[in-house]
Amino acid sequence: QDLVDHFEHQFGPVVLEGLELVLENVELREAQLSKQVQDRFFQQISKHGVGEMRPAFHGTDSKNYGSILDRGLLIPGFGLGADLKIVHGAAHGRGIYTANVDAAYLSQGFCSDPSMLVCAVLDCDKQVHHVGDAMVVMNPAFVVPLFLAVGSWKTARGLGAVGVGRFPAVVPAPVTPNPVALKAQKVKGKAGQLEPEKPKDLKAAKPKAKQSKFLARLAARSKKH
Repeated sequence: QDLVDHFEHQFGPVVLEGLELVLENVELREAQLSKQVQDRFFQQISKHGVGEMRPAFHGTDSKNYGSILDRGLLIPGFGLGADLKIVHGAAHGRGIYTANVDAAYLSQGFCSDPSMLVCAVLDCDKQVHHVGDAMVVMNPAFVVPLFLAVGSWKTARGLGAVGVGRFPAVVPAPVTPNPVALKAQKVKGKAGQLEPEKPKDLKAAKPKAKQSKFLARLAARSKKH
């Protein structure tokens, strides 16, 4: 509980700000981790301290939450995760892929519903590889999920939920074509036959991109003691 309180006190505002880029009505639920997952991370904390701890997000299918809370975040096909299959590839090498706190959109692309894991990453001992807006953790003992963030995906211009892993869609304004004029034309061997006139080329209206305003920061959550 001390670790959770420390994480929430130090990173709570930036975590919520990062989540609000893709989620609205955000609720943070404390992860109910198994003792073995807690002990594995605490062993590294005792060696390296909390000074190198970083907040991060991890997106996955919600059906995996139970296994993650019980076994922790693991590397598919390796070590404790030898029985797990690599689902999304490993473009930047073997490891556990997490998104920086200001890049929740990366994790959003792997979520099956509007929720994602809020993790603590120990960025030390050469166990974390930084690639753009992502952190690839090469040792499961250096990352632990502390919260489950749930909410609803942000909407684009009132057009409904944004697709998972996509930026808000810009929809062009509807175009109403002019009625097609019919005129009598003489066809060889037939007089007065009506044929449709080819419609003029219609240029689709240019979509107007409108950036949604940033939501007001959520009220600070009451500490659980």
